[in-house]
Amino acid sequence: MKNLAAEKLSEKSEAVAGSANNRIVPTRASNDLAGDCEALLSCWEALDGRARLILSRNGKLIAGSEGARKLFSQNDFIAFNSTFTLACSTPSNGQLQHILATAVGAVETIILPKHSADGHYVVSATGIAADTIAVAVRDADGEFVTVLADLEEAFGLTPCEVMVVEKLMRGHVPQHIADDLTISVHTVRAHLRHCYEKLQVSSREELWQRLAPYRLN
Repeated sequence: MKNLAAEKLSEKSEAVAGSANNRIVPTRASNDLAGDCEALLSCWEALDGRARLILSRNGKLIAGSEGARKLFSQNDFIAFNSTFTLACSTPSNGQLQHILATAVGAVETIILPKHSADGHYVVSATGIAADTIAVAVRDADGEFVTVLADLEEAFGLTPCEVMVVEKLMRGHVPQHIADDLTISVHTVRAHLRHCYEKLQVSSREELWQRLAPYRLN
């Protein structure tokens, strides 16, 4: 099923890329294909929070998710005139070419600094076909929030225990958690003890390792 979906995406991107590379005026059919790809990419973005693009090997935009369009408007990471370019605070043309050359089936990742603020963009790419690549972009800054699967269902945690664990995973210390939840720090530590028992861990580091596979983003 996964291979069939990948083949269909490849066929659609190749069809749209072919008209772009040959400088053919877009037809209604090619516009429909691009629209289908963009709808698919936006749905995929909704699952894990990563903006997504399909590019030709020479940097032409074929399709982009809603989040990718926002990145264009911010001009912080990528800009789009006739081709895809990077707008970072350090020279990045070599990194761009590295991403555009990603082989079919391979995955390449680069880290790019933001132009207008602290933080970075984590950019991963994989080759779809000989003339197209797929790109995923994650915004790595202080506003990034880790999203976890249903820990009540997975480990039998209570709603309060889930809130404490989620805040701990985001780097909060017990006193800050207590202040945020308007409970005592002793209650926070009691919740943590119960969480450790249910997850069969004995330290914060083990807790992070235990829950890493349950991250949704």
